Amino acid sequence: MTRHFGEHVLPVKWLTESLEAIHETTGLPWWATISITTVIFKSVLTFPLAVLATKNKNRLLLLNPELQKRIQSLRHEVEVFGHHTGLNKEYDKRIMFYKQKKRLKRKFYVEKNVHPMKSFASVFTQLPLWVYLSFALRHLSGGFLMENVDARVIKSPGMLTEGTLWFTDLTVPDPTLLLPIIMCVTNLTNIQLMVWDAKSQGMKPALIGRIFVAVGRFFSVMIIPLGTIVPSALVLYWTVSAFYALIQNIALRNERVMLALGIPILPKKPPPPNIVGSYPPKKKKTKGSKTKDNNKEQKDEDIKEERSS
Repeated sequence: MTRHFGEHVLPVKWLTESLEAIHETTGLPWWATISITTVIFKSVLTFPLAVLATKNKNRLLLLNPELQKRIQSLRHEVEVFGHHTGLNKEYDKRIMFYKQKKRLKRKFYVEKNVHPMKSFASVFTQLPLWVYLSFALRHLSGGFLMENVDARVIKSPGMLTEGTLWFTDLTVPDPTLLLPIIMCVTNLTNIQLMVWDAKSQGMKPALIGRIFVAVGRFFSVMIIPLGTIVPSALVLYWTVSAFYALIQNIALRNERVMLALGIPILPKKPPPPNIVGSYPPKKKKTKGSKTKDNNKEQKDEDIKEERSS
C-alpha cells in the first residue's frame, strides 16, 4: 500500500502539500481547511463532470423511444431475412438479432453522442480523488490506530487541537462515532435518491448500475466500524464530501438549475390510469339512462303484480 499510496507518490504528495499550503496561507483551523478544500476540489473537478453526466443521461432517456423503434425495425428485418433464407430455428434467429442489436446500439450511441459510460464520468474521476486525498490526510494525521502507535508520525501537530465541536483532536477516532453515522446516513440517502430517480423514469437499472448501488451501500455501512480506527480528519473529509454530493444531486434535479446549466428536462411520467385495489369511477347518469332505469323498475313491478295475481 505504501508503494501506491505512500506520501512520496506524486498525487498524494501534491495533495498533502496543497492542504498544508492552504492551511498556512489562510490561517484557518484544520477542520475548516479540510472542509473548504473538499468543497473547492469537488466544485472544480467533479461538479462539471456531474453536470456532463446528467446531460448525457437525460439525453439518452429522451432518445430511448427512437432507439426502441430502430430495435423493433431490426427485429422485423431479422424475421423477414430468416424467412427468405430458410433460417427457421428460433435459436439462430435470436443469436442473429442480438448480434445486430449490439451493432445498432453502438452505432446509435456514436451517432447521437450519448454513450452510457459518459454517465459514470464523475464517478470515475471522484473515486481516485477520494482515495488520494484520504491517504494525504492519513499521512498528515498520523495514520490509523491499528498501526504501530509508537511509530506514528503526525506531520501537522495542529491537528491535535484544531478540530471542532466534539472532535477537537483530528488525529484520533471520533469517540462518539457520530461523524461515521452521519456520513453513513448521508451516503445511503444519496444512493437512494439515485435509485428513486431511476424508478421514477421507469428505468430498469443495468448490471453496472446495480453493482455501484450494492457496493456503495456496503461501504457506507462499513464506515461505522471503520470509524473506530480512522482519525477524525479522514471521517470529517468523507462526511463533507458526502454532504456535497447530496446537495449536488438535489440541485441537479431542480428545473431552474437544470435550465441554467443546459440540462434537458425529462417529461414527468403520467400516473397509471387504473390503480390496483381502487374502485372504478362512477358513471354519471344522463337523462336517457334515468328513463331507462325507470322503465326497468316499472317492468319489474308489473311482473311482480302478475305473479301475485
